[in-house]
Amino acid sequence: LQLRTAEGLSLPEMTEKFGATMAQQWTKKAQKYLATGDMLVHNNTYRLSEASFLISDAIIADLV
Repeated sequence: LQLRTAEGLSLPEMTEKFGATMAQQWTKKAQKYLATGDMLVHNNTYRLSEASFLISDAIIADLV
């Protein structure tokens, strides 16, 4: 759900809470959204682009 916020999802926090394997799997899935511009990453924090908020449910469901 943090992807829906302006702050985004911190990869170090995800790693701490869910482990390195889960974080690696998640970042691998996220690559296609980074490539299309639907997701942005800065300082290991991922967030949806403004244009992608309308399709955020579909993106988040795919990443889970």
